[in-house]
Amino acid sequence: LQQQINSLTLQVNQDVLLAQVDLHQQDLDNLKLLLGLDRVTTPGDVDILGKLSAEVLEGGLVSVKVTDESSRTIGVAEILPVADDPSGDGKSVGVQATMVTDSTRIFVTADRPVKIGVTSVSTGVGFTIETDEVVTEPLKINWWVVGETGL
Repeated sequence: LQQQINSLTLQVNQDVLLAQVDLHQQDLDNLKLLLGLDRVTTPGDVDILGKLSAEVLEGGLVSVKVTDESSRTIGVAEILPVADDPSGDGKSVGVQATMVTDSTRIFVTADRPVKIGVTSVSTGVGFTIETDEVVTEPLKINWWVVGETGL
């Protein structure tokens, strides 16, 4: 009788261990799905479904993926001299950026020293970048739109 009890105990313990291993595997599969580990090919990469929220984000290079031209968050605009663009004023350029709102921050940097700024923002449409003087040669401007949430 003791031998049968021992045999049954061993079999039950094995079944319980297999069930636990199966549950752990399911947990790992769910974690891999959440982190996108099944969608990446390079070890160490993560592809998250949804929103990533953190108190501190630390890293090196920031790379912005553009998937829709009209809702870019980063780009280059160009103010052309009036001679090159008779329909322009030689001082400003409009940028289509459907994601801009009153709470977005727009950073602009020209390719040479000039006074430059964002002079108007139209929610859901875009914004205007302007210099204080008419340009005599093309002026390239890098721009970056950053959303603000919280508070």
